Amino acid sequence: MRQGPTKQTGWDLPLTMFIAGGCLMNVEIIAGLCIAPFFGSHVFVWGSVIGVFMAALSLGYILGGRLAERPQRAFLLSACLFASGILVLLVPWYGRAVCRMLLGFDLPSPLTPLLPLAAAAILFFPPTLFLGILSPLAVKIGARDIPGLGTAVGRLYGWNALGSVAGALVTTFVLVPFLGIRAMLTGCGLVLIASAVGFQAIAAKKEIPKPRPKKPSSPGRLKPVPGLLILVFVCGVVTMSFEVISGAQIAPYFGSSVFAWGSVISVFLTAMTLGYRLGGKMVDRRPSMRRLSAIVVFAGFLLLLIPLVTPALCQSIQAVSLGPRTAMLRPLFAAALLFFLPTLLLAMVAPFSVRLATEKLDTAAGVAGKLYALSTVGNMAGVLTTTFVLIPLLGKTLIFEVAGMVTLFSALLALFFHHRARGLPQPRVMPVAVALAAAAIVIAAKPNLIPLADAGEKVEGTTKGWSIISMKRYGDYVSLRRLVDEAESPYHHIAVIEESRTEPGESIVSDQGKRFEPRLKAEAFSNLRKLKFDRFTQSAVVLHEDGSVRQPLESGATYTDMLHLPFVINPDLRDVLIVGGGGGVTPMVFRQAYPVSIDVVEIDAAVVGMAHKWFALEQDARLRVFVQDGRMFIHNTKKQYDLVIIDVYTAGDRIPFHLTTLEFLLLLRDRLRPDGIVLINLISALKGSKSRLLWAEVKTFRQVFGREHVYVFPEALANTGTPEESRNIMLVATGAGRARLSATEIADSARRMVAERRIPIASIPRHAGRMLTEEEFAALQQDEPLLTDDYAPVDMMMVSLD
Repeated sequence: MRQGPTKQTGWDLPLTMFIAGGCLMNVEIIAGLCIAPFFGSHVFVWGSVIGVFMAALSLGYILGGRLAERPQRAFLLSACLFASGILVLLVPWYGRAVCRMLLGFDLPSPLTPLLPLAAAAILFFPPTLFLGILSPLAVKIGARDIPGLGTAVGRLYGWNALGSVAGALVTTFVLVPFLGIRAMLTGCGLVLIASAVGFQAIAAKKEIPKPRPKKPSSPGRLKPVPGLLILVFVCGVVTMSFEVISGAQIAPYFGSSVFAWGSVISVFLTAMTLGYRLGGKMVDRRPSMRRLSAIVVFAGFLLLLIPLVTPALCQSIQAVSLGPRTAMLRPLFAAALLFFLPTLLLAMVAPFSVRLATEKLDTAAGVAGKLYALSTVGNMAGVLTTTFVLIPLLGKTLIFEVAGMVTLFSALLALFFHHRARGLPQPRVMPVAVALAAAAIVIAAKPNLIPLADAGEKVEGTTKGWSIISMKRYGDYVSLRRLVDEAESPYHHIAVIEESRTEPGESIVSDQGKRFEPRLKAEAFSNLRKLKFDRFTQSAVVLHEDGSVRQPLESGATYTDMLHLPFVINPDLRDVLIVGGGGGVTPMVFRQAYPVSIDVVEIDAAVVGMAHKWFALEQDARLRVFVQDGRMFIHNTKKQYDLVIIDVYTAGDRIPFHLTTLEFLLLLRDRLRPDGIVLINLISALKGSKSRLLWAEVKTFRQVFGREHVYVFPEALANTGTPEESRNIMLVATGAGRARLSATEIADSARRMVAERRIPIASIPRHAGRMLTEEEFAALQQDEPLLTDDYAPVDMMMVSLD
């Protein structure tokens, strides 16, 4: 086939870029799901995926800029598409082996986030690299002249980004709920291969003019534009740093799920699509550094405002009833309202920079490759620095402020260099106004990330440092609460809140002069200290009147009483593993009540620190705490346990899907002694749409442990609780060495153990008596899918609980 400097102006080039963008985002979202079963689903995993994709695209842009000067560029574009498709097809065949190999490196806890980074690099860097090469090749093939260069770049990158938007939305909200990882990767690989073959077939039929002789030029030489490179790099850093903290910003309200991260990625790509197009049209009309700087300044101000409006906006969206089938769209609405406009403005930098830095059409591809590579290097630096350094060090709110200030400063600095190089007078009023406005936003009072009043409650005033909380569900009862400590970690915003008991007839006078007369009996509440992750209470401990922790330790969370049920089935449990430490209350109660040795696995070091400081957690030879992901710990440990408790609810009050699957339970069974017991705490209903998680997990438990070894203990709801209402449900499985007990035998054992004071929980007989009988089980059971690493729609099942 003859090759030359083809000018593809038909539909084939935009369509190919659209398909490539869609497949790129499909693979990126699936990448997070692919490695999450081994390393968790949190900001480190998603930050690793985004960082690796940015690094691969950066190198791809550089290589693409160089390859674009070769005459075989249409063939090269097809070849890159084909190669990426083959590599994507191969991921399901060796992905699990790579992740298992990396889990074998038992790194210290501060270094474990490097493992998902390595997994993402090994599995997904090569196919992403080939997809990154496409963009400069497409610019060279599609560009026609300098005056329309910005429009051409914006058009092609816009089609690519539009495909990315479609890929992200379809993958997140259509494919993930219904298809497994292997099926999605296989389909994506085949689409890439088919598009490569189709594009090459069309290119081969086009009549290609013979190139005219021309003097050799310096391909890709940048036109000197003072301040432009600084602005391109900084905006690249800020854009991806912004994307990572955006996912973490809405996670407290909607969970660190594929729906939250997929929504953020979709909104960013939609904004970038429109930003490329608008930026390209605007720069062709008026290529001005002053205009570009003004755009970036506006983006910086919007970044500064995000922490101020996020709590109220997200809480308002949560209050909207969308129904169980559409509730998964809540994070999409939040992400669109919060992040769309600043992302659009930052995306406009790309076509602006290419147009400002290009002198000759022949150098357009090289310029585009270099500038997009510089921007993407900034993207990579922003992702990795934010994920592994800034979030643990500064917290999300401060990062938004730093990102906004850096964006503003870089725009003003670029404008300063540009004016000085051109001999233009420096603007004086604008920098001062920008600095004053930015300072005012930064020092403005921020809303409480964890409000003292829960849903259905209201802060009525303050008294002697306590907030007075009215509780609508209890009529005239009021509660006194105060925030005693808080911290921000990569996983949660953590708060320690104390609640003081008020007696009936006791008058409370607020600092504002308002009088309250509580009329609820005091035994309904106690003096408590609560540990909250985001908006959800994870642990609570009962206090003395003077505020000290009552000894022996008493949990203030009633559901934790049900965690003692395994001792009803087997009173001789000795080696215990608890995955999900929280405030450390349950491990401490266990240590005080039973002759056991306890290992606790908690992923968040900040939570462990709070547990030591406020909840009387003490480590010794009988109680050890490990800061690690629970599945990683179980994979690497060689110890055998009598009892394993899985009590893990994270951002947005979601259970991580990788701790629910068939593969995880098989791994857990290998760490269990023959007569051992596994208990997992689920928040679910017994019947209806809110019960899907329960019955999917029951099916998975029965597959691993056998039908006769699985028990279900639902929590009894107050008043008139119905089977359709969500509650804590304990799913218990015993090893093959222990025979099944009947409901009567379990009830008798519970009464006897409490009477003999071998279990210090008076409510245990009531909880044991709630075990589902075979008749109840058969009447309630629903047919749900088996949960596997390949397909575990846990996030979708839990959306209905909101």
